[in-house]
Amino acid sequence: MNHELRGKELAEMLNWHEMPEPLVSWEVVETGLQAAVPDGLKEISSVFPSGSFGGRMHFYNPIQSRLSCRAFLTRVGSKGDTYRYSREIIPEEFPYRFHPEPSGLVPWGFGDQHTYFWRPGEEQVLFADNHGDRWGQFDGGIPAFLVDLFAGAVAGDLLYDEWPTWRFYVKFPESAYVDLAD
Repeated sequence: MNHELRGKELAEMLNWHEMPEPLVSWEVVETGLQAAVPDGLKEISSVFPSGSFGGRMHFYNPIQSRLSCRAFLTRVGSKGDTYRYSREIIPEEFPYRFHPEPSGLVPWGFGDQHTYFWRPGEEQVLFADNHGDRWGQFDGGIPAFLVDLFAGAVAGDLLYDEWPTWRFYVKFPESAYVDLAD
């Protein structure tokens, strides 16, 4: 799948034209994660700074700045902790491994009552309501998922139906995620 084309298609769909200047290398991000980053995350990070898709799904661009990288890694760590702890209590509602467990799901999108994950080594997006009792899956990378989400092509009753009407992106000021980086 050509992630670069899907990322640009998403930017056009959301009328986004402000490409971020990366200040952190992917090597630093992958060392911090202790995991490889999928091409799809690299593509949306080359097109979108830290911000919010449709005002509902928050994205922290790990290569935008050291502060945004720390915010991303902190959020990945805290979500992984939360989901692993929840799995101990209600294993039937949290049937996956979570980062940093081997092959654990890695969260990349947050908010809107859902968390969005990539599955290491696969072109797949998984998403859960933040209670964990309902899960969905999209067979394709992150840019394809976002394009299809905003096009209204991601079916199911787990995600909001209004995504096609929320076609915009809002950049976060760095002060918006200072607390996440501490």
